[in-house]
Amino acid sequence: MSGAVFSPCSALRKGPQRPAPHKVNDLLPNEATAIALLKFGADWCESCQQQIPILEGFVEDRSEEITLTHVDVEEPGNTDRKRRFEPSALPTTVVLLDDEPVTQFNGVVDRDTLEATLQR
Repeated sequence: MSGAVFSPCSALRKGPQRPAPHKVNDLLPNEATAIALLKFGADWCESCQQQIPILEGFVEDRSEEITLTHVDVEEPGNTDRKRRFEPSALPTTVVLLDDEPVTQFNGVVDRDTLEATLQR
């Protein structure tokens, strides 16, 4: 075996590329706010587990203005979300404003970066 190390969190297998079948707001919970964060992850992904408390802490004081949705890439029911946002690494956090993607972060994103993104 070669000396290369593969991190399962660093990449996802991409399936066939297809156009998004739904609008973004069809993929969010009914109680979605003007600002939404979608966190793509998996139970086996250590970095994804590190990202959860950062995001939950970030939205805790902003629950009136921000919706956080965790998307497990292993769940079959999340196929449309995966197809729409095409996360290429785990975790991936997508920031949406009024149902439109503003930016997407691959890997763990810190609170300061999230703050700066929302202040733009």
